[in-house]
Amino acid sequence: MVKPRSLYLVNPPSPPEGVANREGASGLGALDRRSNPFLYPPHLLATLAAAAQGAGWRAHLLDAAGSGWDIQETLAHLSNDEVPVVVQVSYASHQADGDFLRLLRLERPRAWVLVVGSPARALAEEWQAEGLADAFLLGEPEGAFVAALACRERGEVGILTPSQLNLSGYDADGRLTNLDALPYPAWEHINQERYGFLSILSSRGCPDGCLYCPYAVAQGTSFRAQSPLRTVEEMDWLTRTHRPARIVFRDPVFARDRARVQALCSELRARNVRIPWECESRPEHFDAELLREMRFAGCDTVKIGLETVDPALLVALRRVANPEAAGAYVARVADLVRQCRNLGITCRVFVMAGLPGQSEAAIAATGQFLRDLRPDAVHVKPFQWYPGLGLESPRADGEAQAAALRRAAQPPLPLWRRLWQRLLG
Repeated sequence: MVKPRSLYLVNPPSPPEGVANREGASGLGALDRRSNPFLYPPHLLATLAAAAQGAGWRAHLLDAAGSGWDIQETLAHLSNDEVPVVVQVSYASHQADGDFLRLLRLERPRAWVLVVGSPARALAEEWQAEGLADAFLLGEPEGAFVAALACRERGEVGILTPSQLNLSGYDADGRLTNLDALPYPAWEHINQERYGFLSILSSRGCPDGCLYCPYAVAQGTSFRAQSPLRTVEEMDWLTRTHRPARIVFRDPVFARDRARVQALCSELRARNVRIPWECESRPEHFDAELLREMRFAGCDTVKIGLETVDPALLVALRRVANPEAAGAYVARVADLVRQCRNLGITCRVFVMAGLPGQSEAAIAATGQFLRDLRPDAVHVKPFQWYPGLGLESPRADGEAQAAALRRAAQPPLPLWRRLWQRLLG
């Protein structure tokens, strides 16, 4: 019997200043500096592990960021330097990722290193010139991964793309055209208790053109989706095989295709698939009827981006077309929060601070709107710049703006608590 070939798939350590969420922002990444940082499970690496196993490889997934390992602890797990090492990187963590690749080269000089993720081509070219890896796979790697591994046997190195590898199933920009063909992620390789949920990526891309959005940069402006049946089959498989506490859809605009979501909900009910799930989409993609169908099919949380209530800023960001549309957009958010509350669905509202042109008055108005609306949860995110965005760099006081917005959005304390605080001095 032929011994299976082995490979390592590595989610590298986080930098000292925060936890690297390399799955965040559609793979462009995020650094979470909070005391209770949020992490998505390594969906990409689990999918690549499944693709490799389907081609006869034995995969070892090292989730250093999720496990809290430093570089030396991670390298200690790379016990065999004769097998390929696949490293996921992101733009947000690229300095720490470069440091990891340098030390990997120094301490495992015989390892064949392949870099995947969403780095800019310029970053891959810089790292290639420095000799930090043997190969860099650009584009969405899931359908090209096995072909990229074959380059090791042929001695091919450098920057690889699906078109260079002569692969079908991709468009000219290196994006997958048939999401139904993807394997189910090999979640058995991750510590599910660390995350508390597992994820599904059932659609990609958004054509709406918001200038601040990393999803359009990473996934493109063409909406691509799995068939409802394919998605339900994965949910059913996840429920039976891995029994996660819940499923989080990673789609940027899950409900853009209303008929797809309705068919998905109908099939979930027909198959009696019972698991809590959550999704996100633009506010106008939801309505009371669709929310009701989703609720009956297990959805208990929706996430929406409000970003700001300032009409001029919403237009400048290309979130809406004109000031009149801005008013309707903000009103839709308020209606949606109330509809979710009536249906028992948690509604999480996301807003941004540090946007170019964002004034203190806009921060105050957004905070007051949220304070009056009282959604189930408010998430304030400082604007993060990525290569390819249509906006300039964020304001230098973005973190301060975010803190001010968090304070402004807090609902007033109940009278009894205010009286108690006064009594305590």
